[in-house]
Amino acid sequence: MRRLTSYIAATLDHYLAGPGGPHAVVPVEGEQAMAIVADFPGTTSTPARGPLGVADRPATRFDTPITGRGTYEPGFEQALTRPYTHLR
Repeated sequence: MRRLTSYIAATLDHYLAGPGGPHAVVPVEGEQAMAIVADFPGTTSTPARGPLGVADRPATRFDTPITGRGTYEPGFEQALTRPYTHLR
């Protein structure tokens, strides 16, 4: 049996999305964001891996993404149907 590890982003009110959309509250810059990218490179979407310097780092902790509609839909509208090609 596989071990299940989940990595969930949420704010203190238990939601990820803010009034401005699904990514309005998630830190995308600064020390906290860089720590997340360094420790969990597999959680970075495929288009962002190159600019963030982790394109050559394997995803060692996670192999399957589960994404909510509010997060997935903006990419889908831009023809990004597999935002995590480095994962299963």
